[in-house]
Amino acid sequence: MNIEDFGTSGVFGARFAYHLTESIFVEAAIGTTEAKETSFEQLGGDVQLLADDDRDFTYYNLSAGYNLLPGEVFLGGKYAYNSQFYLIAGIGSTRFAGDDEFTVNVGAGYRLLINDWLTLHLDVRDHMFESDLLGETKTIHNFELHGGLTYFF
Repeated sequence: MNIEDFGTSGVFGARFAYHLTESIFVEAAIGTTEAKETSFEQLGGDVQLLADDDRDFTYYNLSAGYNLLPGEVFLGGKYAYNSQFYLIAGIGSTRFAGDDEFTVNVGAGYRLLINDWLTLHLDVRDHMFESDLLGETKTIHNFELHGGLTYFF
């Protein structure tokens, strides 16, 4: 995840989705990472904008998604896999720098159904919230690139 002004770090978390129909699904997600130093902190010597405890970045969100462009991917002459491109958006909360911020997330993804119970997916999301951490109020964009396996039960 790229935390605006604080660099890029890996995220640890979980996502749980429920498919209401073939096209519509809802998803609950939680993720946590740690913000790195800003370039100002790196160049400023002993300057520290945030205490170590305030560098934890944790988000919770509830999103709705819509599967677009269902189709098949053909690998070689023998293998055909169902696939879907999807759009997703939702709301939630982000805890960062000692504050809880109302967060809106939007994104898109692609899933490849390996069989009827396992899916490979890749998506990108933008977690947006208002912050005045660096002196002026602005909309913060925190981009997340996610890849993973989904188990259907």
